[in-house]
Amino acid sequence: MTNFEIEKGEIIRQNGILNVLAELGFKENEDFIFLRNGNVEPYIFMDGEKPMYAIKIYSGHEAPLQLYSQERKQTYEIPVIDELDINKQGAVDSDKHFRYGITSGNNGIGAIYVPGQGMIISPSYEIKNIMERLFRFHETGFFVPLSNGETFRSKNRQQEWNHVKNNQQWQDLRNKSLDVNEAEQKRRDKIYKIEQVTWALQESVKLDKMPLWAQEQLKGNTMQ
Repeated sequence: MTNFEIEKGEIIRQNGILNVLAELGFKENEDFIFLRNGNVEPYIFMDGEKPMYAIKIYSGHEAPLQLYSQERKQTYEIPVIDELDINKQGAVDSDKHFRYGITSGNNGIGAIYVPGQGMIISPSYEIKNIMERLFRFHETGFFVPLSNGETFRSKNRQQEWNHVKNNQQWQDLRNKSLDVNEAEQKRRDKIYKIEQVTWALQESVKLDKMPLWAQEQLKGNTMQ
């Protein structure tokens, strides 16, 4: 990783992705949903009444899951996307260090994965693009949940996701109501604010809280 990736990535690692996003003006269950690491129960995704796959992050290796569909009176065996699957999709760099975050997108759904914290999913690419541009997260093309029309098996989680999608649609409609100059000024103001907050967050990063390999690289002023 480059020194810049370390410096910006440590903002995320030391402050937490949820806190950083809140500082940038994004709210959980309003602008995105968060699949947390270490969840005891897997997140299960459905195609109608048919179970499709599950996600259980930070869990080592997970065997396929056996699920009985009461509606179909049938047992399904579905794959479980686990920590090892995501790591193979770019979360670990060539030096065997965990990246501070990776991104992906599909059908308008953006996702970022932060090792040790979890996965952010949003119904736009805005957060994904910010993480790539300002924090140097790498686009790795990992599988994006909810991007092919599937739904949560949990009704509560699905209601949260529906609310986030509706909120995004409302924002899109509001932005479309602005004239070209207003829309461009609003976009610039938001970018400026996010950049200023990012610089302020940089001041919170402590060298002695970084992984040893990152401390050594920065102290050596390694040019990469």
